[in-house]
Amino acid sequence: MKGFSISQILLVISSALWPLLAHAAPPKQILKLPFTIKKPGAYQLSKNLTFSGTGNAIQVEADDVTIDMKGYTITFDGTITADQQPAGIYALDQKNITIRNGVIQDFYRGIFLDSGNVIFAAGGHLVENIRADRCHSAGIEVEGRGSMLRNNWISNVRRVMSGTANTYGMRVSGSGLTIQSNRINDVYVPLGNNANVAHGITVDTGDSCRVVDNQISNTSLSVNISSVGLVMTNCAYAIVAGNHIIRSAAGIQFVDSDDLRYRDNTVTGALQAYFNDGTADAGTGNLP
Repeated sequence: MKGFSISQILLVISSALWPLLAHAAPPKQILKLPFTIKKPGAYQLSKNLTFSGTGNAIQVEADDVTIDMKGYTITFDGTITADQQPAGIYALDQKNITIRNGVIQDFYRGIFLDSGNVIFAAGGHLVENIRADRCHSAGIEVEGRGSMLRNNWISNVRRVMSGTANTYGMRVSGSGLTIQSNRINDVYVPLGNNANVAHGITVDTGDSCRVVDNQISNTSLSVNISSVGLVMTNCAYAIVAGNHIIRSAAGIQFVDSDDLRYRDNTVTGALQAYFNDGTADAGTGNLP
């Protein structure tokens, strides 16, 4: 049998490597705002960017998208109004979006991965190593099954408009969530209405989720007990463990949930450390 020629060997090797090389195409650059992502793939920032228009700074309209901010900052330099509520990064009904490594500041919401149906949302999102600062409604809001939020830092969430509306460090919905090792500080009750709510982390409709090792401090100390460090609502089969809550009207709250386990959490400086409407177990190792 004749041996293969060098050209034939090279042809076989190049054919085998081509899918890998094609997949490893360099990330697309986000050079100005607003920016709309319409195709799957990797995108990145290469400088700080400012947005002052209407709508959202970065809008994702595709599945399987990774945005690496490379340590750069996106800033909103406009006016927040009832009709102008921009997000730094926004998506609706997409799946498998990864956002990492940057700062988002002064937006209505820093990151908003939205869904028309929380229970059946596509999800699969990952948000990590993001600092969301000086947002007006929520630092990070994610709706989607199987999503993970980890190692983020959210600070100074406060509304500039009066009226009835809530503020959240993180607001997360969907089954199979992991919310881990995030730092939330200084989330304030909105102005002008004592019925408003400030939550460090809210998990709503979060079946089979883990909320572990988060640090939440200075959720607004209000006479309204609805100012809570961590609240679990309409959840089932969740684990809440190793979280630290410092200075909040209520520390950890469980509402309308089923078969939750909370262990080894620490709350200090709260008017009420734990509120359990009977939908979570008694808990062990929780302080005080």
